[in-house]
Amino acid sequence: MPEDLFDELLSAVNHDVFRASRDPLTLQHYTGDFSATRNRRAPHAVVYPETVEEVSSLLRFARRRAVPVVPYSAGTGLGTWMAQDGGIIVDLRRMNRIVEINEDELYVVVEPGVTYSQLTRELVERGLVISIPDSTPSASVLANHVNFGIGAYIQEHGLGQELVCGLEVALPDGDVVRTGSAALPHASWSVRTTVFAPIPDLTGLFLNSLGTLGIVTKVAIRVFPVPEEVRYLKMGFGSIEVGASAARQLARESIAQRVVGFNWFFSPEVRNELAGHITGDPMTAEDLHALRSGVDCPEIYFFLGMHGSKDEVRLRERRLRDVAASHDGVEMEMDELATEKYYSVARGSPQTVSLRQILAKKGKYRGGYDTVYTYCPFGRWADLYEAWMAVGLEYGHPLAMNAKVLPLGRVSTFRFILSYFNNDDQADVERIDELKGRLVDIALEQGALTGSFPKKRMPELASYGLYQRVREALDPVGIMHPTHSGRGPVMPGTPSGVDPPAARDGPPPPVPDTTESAHPDDGRPDSSDPTATEE
Repeated sequence: MPEDLFDELLSAVNHDVFRASRDPLTLQHYTGDFSATRNRRAPHAVVYPETVEEVSSLLRFARRRAVPVVPYSAGTGLGTWMAQDGGIIVDLRRMNRIVEINEDELYVVVEPGVTYSQLTRELVERGLVISIPDSTPSASVLANHVNFGIGAYIQEHGLGQELVCGLEVALPDGDVVRTGSAALPHASWSVRTTVFAPIPDLTGLFLNSLGTLGIVTKVAIRVFPVPEEVRYLKMGFGSIEVGASAARQLARESIAQRVVGFNWFFSPEVRNELAGHITGDPMTAEDLHALRSGVDCPEIYFFLGMHGSKDEVRLRERRLRDVAASHDGVEMEMDELATEKYYSVARGSPQTVSLRQILAKKGKYRGGYDTVYTYCPFGRWADLYEAWMAVGLEYGHPLAMNAKVLPLGRVSTFRFILSYFNNDDQADVERIDELKGRLVDIALEQGALTGSFPKKRMPELASYGLYQRVREALDPVGIMHPTHSGRGPVMPGTPSGVDPPAARDGPPPPVPDTTESAHPDDGRPDSSDPTATEE
């Protein structure tokens, strides 16, 4: 970035030397995230705003000088923020205020840098719980709700986006708007729509936009009282098809408020067997067969959570056992790690296993993590599972399946986690990228929706043209995250061929002059288990 352009950038953030950087080593950290994909293009600069006014000023500068802008919150994403077009990374971690906790109307307002560790500690003292308390403690609460948040209470309360009450957004021209009831001058943030006003629900316009329509600087989300009683059972089933049938019935009868499923590869028994099978090479069919035959575990099992009054939970448990028995379900013992995790999280305690701890594995597979999310009807679980497992075997990669049921059992998340590869080995990364593409294609052919929708297939969406028209109206210069929209400026001299950082499983690049509460990431020692958390 030319000296004069960088000086102009500094002026947008109060001439503070700690508010922006173009140090090559610092920029190198922004070339990849926790996914397999390596950007290998560094941004021209990274900026650390502290207020919405600074974000607004920065966007006015970027629009005036046609500089691409990519927002960044906590850095635990999977391929959603990288600056392939150069320009500026807007690192929002210093915007870390819990603006409001409203115990009467049951919502909180937070800035992008507020982490789950930070917020859940405040809520538990008030007897409140957030719907996604099981995310990694360093993850951004705001980013998880405005993008793909899926957590503990989705069966009871809905997806993260469904719990958003309103937003504050800095638009590409620098204007700042609020959506929902907070758009009214004296109203609270409690209602998603501008009640009785003859305008659409504009909150949804910015959800899942991944920084292409503006920068979200505040989010209001619903919170809930901690349940009086919490009870979890672990039930195993002999096949994916039978397990899907049981999960659907449990959900549709509202027996369990939380239904979280895993395939055999997630089991603690496999965890112990893996040490003898991981040699640094892709697994063969014989390896996988030996691994499967070496453990006594159902094909699929569920953690089934029941919350409410003591009498209510007792009745739910009785009915749950009846439904499981009618599907030949087998009750399984919950290991110590799962017991602590599910019970503590359900009561509002912060998750203590961070994604960085999970990825701190030894040997060849250090740092690898990626996932393919789908929203899949129960009736298609078995076909999708079989097809995915076959393709995974072609690439020598065992697939760990995780599913979560949405309200009333209408559909579920159904995802496979890819974690046995080396994120710093380009050949290994290319293998996983190719495998991920195959898995996404299969999901779409099976009629599932996918959160990993490939950009090359975006024109297939009937609403894609409308999205482009909205984006062009808000951002005619195309400065906002051009990589995700396929249009907009590319900075002259955009660096390429940048070597990725040596270890992205360590902490993210330090935020200059940050406060102690900005990025807490405490937790117990690494379990060396890539499946220790489903988030």
